Amino acid sequence: MGKKKKNEVVLPNEEELYIPQKKLPYKVRLKCKNKKQKDYANLIDDDNVEMVFVKGKAGCGKTYVAVCKALELLKEKEEFEKIYLVTSSIQSEEPLGLLPGTVNEKLYPSMMSFQIVIDELIGKGSREKLFEQGYIEYMPISFLRGVNLKNCIVLGDEMQNLTIRGMKTLLTRISYNAKFIIMGDTDQIDHPKLKKETSGLNYIIEKVKEYPDDRMGIVEFGEEDVVRNPIINTILNYFGE
Repeated sequence: MGKKKKNEVVLPNEEELYIPQKKLPYKVRLKCKNKKQKDYANLIDDDNVEMVFVKGKAGCGKTYVAVCKALELLKEKEEFEKIYLVTSSIQSEEPLGLLPGTVNEKLYPSMMSFQIVIDELIGKGSREKLFEQGYIEYMPISFLRGVNLKNCIVLGDEMQNLTIRGMKTLLTRISYNAKFIIMGDTDQIDHPKLKKETSGLNYIIEKVKEYPDDRMGIVEFGEEDVVRNPIINTILNYFGE
């Protein structure tokens, strides 16, 4: 580049226009515990797969694998700018009533499954920084209508409690450069008006099986895939699941 003349505007070259990658405050790498988790992770990694639907019993690692892969993708791929956390607000037992505070504060109790996993993977401090910097955000189901979700990863947990209509609303929010990971256990439905057959999660999985699409993947965990604690299978058997 030659000597700059007075009042001359000098445009930067391509190298000077380079924007550095996101500098995120964590390191994370998934270690799969069985073949089904590996298949799950591979589906998430597949650039051609935009939606992954996951069904399985408690303790299979549905949320753990999804959160870990989402954090990896957020850090490593420029097209992903944010992780949205979505979960059903249906409570399994006594309702908490109206909660005070901001939207995030109101949603905090229902997002515990995400919080615990994120803290385990990268620590509470890094998790808080990601929220403060806007890299992770809660997304209430009730606010989804009309939202355009692009350049992001959407993690939906406890999705067995969504109605078919609710599932349609969520899935049709997808836009460009987005990846949806939709998880749930259809044996643990808390919605008082839903059964396994009418769950939005079960409905979409059956539809994808009936009309396959390369942009969508399915993972179904079985009893043999429980990794949290083997006693979970015994407990589930006691309850006829």
